Amino acid sequence: MFHADPHPDNICLSKGKIVFLDWGMVGNISKKNKNLLSDCMKGIIYEDYDRVSDDLLSMSVKSGEFSYDKLVKDVKTLKLKIHPQEESKYNSPWNIAVDFQIDMSFGVQDIEGMLREYEQEYQAGIKIPETAQLLYDYTAGYPYLVSKICQLVDERISGTKEFPNKIDAWKKEGILSAIKVLLKEPNTLFDDMTKKLLDYPQLKEMLQNILFSGIDFPFKREMPLINLGVTFGFLKDRDGIVAVSNRIFETQLYDMFLAEMAVNNKLYMETSSNRNQFIISDMLQMDIVMKKFYEYYEEIYADNDQKL
Repeated sequence: MFHADPHPDNICLSKGKIVFLDWGMVGNISKKNKNLLSDCMKGIIYEDYDRVSDDLLSMSVKSGEFSYDKLVKDVKTLKLKIHPQEESKYNSPWNIAVDFQIDMSFGVQDIEGMLREYEQEYQAGIKIPETAQLLYDYTAGYPYLVSKICQLVDERISGTKEFPNKIDAWKKEGILSAIKVLLKEPNTLFDDMTKKLLDYPQLKEMLQNILFSGIDFPFKREMPLINLGVTFGFLKDRDGIVAVSNRIFETQLYDMFLAEMAVNNKLYMETSSNRNQFIISDMLQMDIVMKKFYEYYEEIYADNDQKL
């Protein structure tokens, strides 16, 4: 439940309980939208207008064509009208948002709640605990990714030849097919990731060292580069070591970096007959690279009856 007009005259205490008055602007909000709204507020604080736009689109019902770039521009313009001072730079001493530590990600129980709401309406036979855990394993609860995968299962995977109905689509194989679609097609989140890595080459280099060289960076949030990666949702703390925040981001970053290498490296173009041959230098032949590649790509890209 939310109250859109919570000024002092509309809230009081009675017998130790909070009482809301004037119910003209009161409604219900789903767990999914509650978390997306929280993530949206974090994006506003960090002036991450692409993130705000992504969250707004995930909460909206869209009809007809629209310009994503115009939406981002309008969000930025609106924010500056409300808070008109010059935008603070990341390293500004006045950027008080650097201590904002609230985690906006879905937990497994949050995802279970979303699936239960869906199941009550569509009777899709979802194995809720197992499905919620699978979604969390791939997304680490990143709100846009959870919502996008569920949307793809419901709207794109269900009704196909391989998954003719919702019951089939919501099985593990259907969800993995949705993840495969997500990784193949462009979307605003991955576009924003690319832009940010172009803007912050040191962050890009750190990610490449984590993924390809297996370097363990100590997780120190007070370090500006690590804090920036966490703010963007790219990095997280894994037992005191900097890690990519979720499996989908890790896979997407592999694809992105390897594609760049393929374009810029003639030897790679000549020797790489398919995506499973990572021959660019001695660095890409390291055991950790191959281990990670097989771990994350086998389940998504291999045919059901033939693993890599």
